[in-house]
Amino acid sequence: MTLQEKILYHQIHLAKLLTDWATGFLALYSFWQKALLTGLLVAIVPPPVVSGILISFTNLEKYAGSKSGRFAKQHMTRAREFLRLAGYIVMAFGSWYHRPRLISSA
Repeated sequence: MTLQEKILYHQIHLAKLLTDWATGFLALYSFWQKALLTGLLVAIVPPPVVSGILISFTNLEKYAGSKSGRFAKQHMTRAREFLRLAGYIVMAFGSWYHRPRLISSA
């Protein structure tokens, strides 16, 4: 499996999904509380650490052949990844400025 494939398929690993969701919510809570440094650290540090571990040490072959893997291969483009990040940034601003509509619309 190539590095590019590992980068793609690690995104559907349960550990990566749980890390992204948990840190996402914790960071938004921190932003809501105006704890900028905490929010940034929570949002920026754990996801790449987990990604590095998964890409380096996990056999991701079984994910490539799964239904989720086929979906990711077809639909998870760099543009989609950028849109996900942009949506999260909108949510972070909504959290910072206490605008639930921005959080729920992203």
